[in-house]
Amino acid sequence: MKNKINLNLDKLAQGGVQELFDMNVKKILENIQDLNTEPKLKRKMTITIDFIPDETRSMITLGSQVKVGLAPTKGVATVVLTGRNNDGELEANELQSGVPGQTYIDMETGELMSDIGEKLSDEQAKPTVIDLQQSKKA
Repeated sequence: MKNKINLNLDKLAQGGVQELFDMNVKKILENIQDLNTEPKLKRKMTITIDFIPDETRSMITLGSQVKVGLAPTKGVATVVLTGRNNDGELEANELQSGVPGQTYIDMETGELMSDIGEKLSDEQAKPTVIDLQQSKKA
């Protein structure tokens, strides 16, 4: 007995519905592999097929649409130091060293940097030796 309804999803719109499915599966798989997304969040694909009959109800236009729900990219955070300078002007800079007031070495250039990522002058970068035995000598 022959099937009286001959509508196959993979053949609808000359394979267009299957093509939309394949294209969006790729987007979902790329999103799953993106290390900037939460790994365990669900991803979703919705395929909508609209049946639009004509006046005589003998001809139906099928419209298809595929929507995907992807995991959002993880946000990033940073610390900003803010305050007023000696002239009373507002300042704000991203903390680069991890601790306010702490210098660090720029791993790309090898230069000594301030806590907000500014290169220190030779005078500022000069090491200071602290004699911890000083209090015992006095």
